Amino acid sequence: MNDNLKTIKEVADELGVSKKKIENKLSYIKKKEIL
Repeated sequence: MNDNLKTIKEVADELGVSKKKIENKLSYIKKKEIL
């Protein structure tokens, strides 16, 4: 496994946002790609 991969929680902590906010944004992006 690649050591550079981070969990959603790690990314959220680095950006100073909640894990939920990251998950919501990823969900939004996935929906936009489908449409």
